Amino acid sequence: MRVVGLVLLLVAHGASAAVRFALVIGHDVGLPDERALHWAESDAAKVFRLLTELGGVDEARGALLQGQPVRAVELAMARLAGQVAEARRRGEWTEVIVFFSGHGDLATLHLGDDRLPRATLEAWVKAVPADATLVFIDACRTGPVRSGASKGLRRAPAFDVRFSRQAGMSGRVTIESVGADESAQESDDLQSGFFTHHLLAGLRGAADVDRDKRVSLAEAYRYAYHRTVTTSFGAAEAAQHPSMSAELEGEGEFIVTSLDRASALLQVEADVSGELLVLDDAAGTVVSEVRLSGAGPLVLALPVGDYRLVRRAGSRVWAGRARLVWGRSATVTAEQLVEQPRVAAMQRGASLEVAPWRLWAGGSAAAPRALGAGISLGVRAGVERRLTGLWGVGLRLGGGSARALTPRWALQQVEVAGGPVVTVERAVGLVRLGLALGVEGVGIVSAGVHLEAERLASADAGPVQTDGWTLGAGFQADAWVGLALPASLELRLSAGMAVSWVVVSGQPRTTWAPALVVALAVAR
Repeated sequence: MRVVGLVLLLVAHGASAAVRFALVIGHDVGLPDERALHWAESDAAKVFRLLTELGGVDEARGALLQGQPVRAVELAMARLAGQVAEARRRGEWTEVIVFFSGHGDLATLHLGDDRLPRATLEAWVKAVPADATLVFIDACRTGPVRSGASKGLRRAPAFDVRFSRQAGMSGRVTIESVGADESAQESDDLQSGFFTHHLLAGLRGAADVDRDKRVSLAEAYRYAYHRTVTTSFGAAEAAQHPSMSAELEGEGEFIVTSLDRASALLQVEADVSGELLVLDDAAGTVVSEVRLSGAGPLVLALPVGDYRLVRRAGSRVWAGRARLVWGRSATVTAEQLVEQPRVAAMQRGASLEVAPWRLWAGGSAAAPRALGAGISLGVRAGVERRLTGLWGVGLRLGGGSARALTPRWALQQVEVAGGPVVTVERAVGLVRLGLALGVEGVGIVSAGVHLEAERLASADAGPVQTDGWTLGAGFQADAWVGLALPASLELRLSAGMAVSWVVVSGQPRTTWAPALVVALAVAR
């Protein structure tokens, strides 16, 4: 069982400037007989990063505790109360942000072997003389469950958010990730607790319904509530239903995060509809999920880095890639997303072809077309353009040289070939399988020297050397298997056959040339 968060988030008070403070706590370890959590401490780090990036919290007024005992939390809360009191004496409007993530039950939070009564934590919170306090508790509200599972839990009533003219004033709001007798869950796929993951995604812009680049408490709660219910219902044995209580005075609304503070922005244009998943390209984890209605551009404030985008509408899936650089914005349009096979695109760890073009080059070993023996060593290269999730077109070029010895002749050949192809591909996890079929033009230059040239020349018994060139046409077919590598690279091994019709030594000939190719491809 887990408590993935107590968050006392401080938010903007109308148009007046506020001094914001944050205390963020995470603890993976609970009581000795409780299963250790995987993502509680990392959730705390994510929340702290969000608050310092978008929540207006200066790092000098924030603290991050990971794996610390109850005594450390008590000291941190006392220090926070002192900082807030000092700010109030200066006449400043004060707002507080605190986050706790770890194990817990109905009455206590578990920090290793220590138990922190919820009533004690509530008293500490009340002792902080902030003007506005917002509390998020992503915590179990059941009796102790030692295995971490959520069996035998009853579904709590759904909570309908009605925030009209309730926030942005003085007072305290408490939001919990579960209803009565429910268990908070964490997800290895999300690498986070369900509620905390969706709360963070919403605060980074996914919840910005009115597109004003500010995420209010009402927007964040509605988004986190509905996404938590949906994902926990499908992944856990009992769905989580977040709940809320408020003690507020005044009018306005709480603005939790401002996207204008972000170091990098991803703008999703209005022509992108359906459901959009944003995944961290390095970790392969979901950063944000957004349902797009085409009402207008949506802005997401994300950390600098590389991201994969997966758009789903009905049974069709598209994918794209975005790179966020500090101080800049990236824009995503529907045209930039390439349709994918649904199974490959939605599979965890799958290699998505997120660019329509792919270039590849490598070495080849093939049977020479004009010589009767030897191996033609050379290079092959190609360019491919994805048209749909399955089909594509491309252009192949290649060349090689070969030498051969017969009892009478030393022969040499140089050949080039190339032409258009039609491709079929299917991704299976990180492995890509493909077929290509096309036509090609062939050019061959050959030469030969008789091994008994001196004797033949003196005897005038026939030719001592030959040379010439020829042009022809044919078909090519190959199959390949590719392995996805970092940085949009793919290691490819292919085997194929080319059949061509050429004239060799004045005689028409049908040639069969099997080939092996090892290549490196890059998607762009």
